[in-house]
Amino acid sequence: MLKVWISGANGHLGQALCTRLDREKYQLIATDVAEVDVTVPAEVRAFADANRPDVIINCTGFNDEDGCETDPDRAYRVNALAPPQPGPCRRCAGGQDGAVLHR
Repeated sequence: MLKVWISGANGHLGQALCTRLDREKYQLIATDVAEVDVTVPAEVRAFADANRPDVIINCTGFNDEDGCETDPDRAYRVNALAPPQPGPCRRCAGGQDGAVLHR
């Protein structure tokens, strides 16, 4: 069974994916900022090490237009710097390289 980590699972895209993935084919690991803050690389690495997903689907995003204007640093950290890099997938299941999909 393929292990799929969906970060940003509480957002619109993340929720849609979580409801549509076939649980018979995929083991779903759904997280949001409360579980893993994707702007903190050490948290992403630790979570990937502990859970060893085959695929990471990054649905995180800060898309509140007013919030982005008032807090551009946060918007940049979440939307530009935070997307998982291939590095965490080097720790994926079985030591094989995994896949990272970014919205």
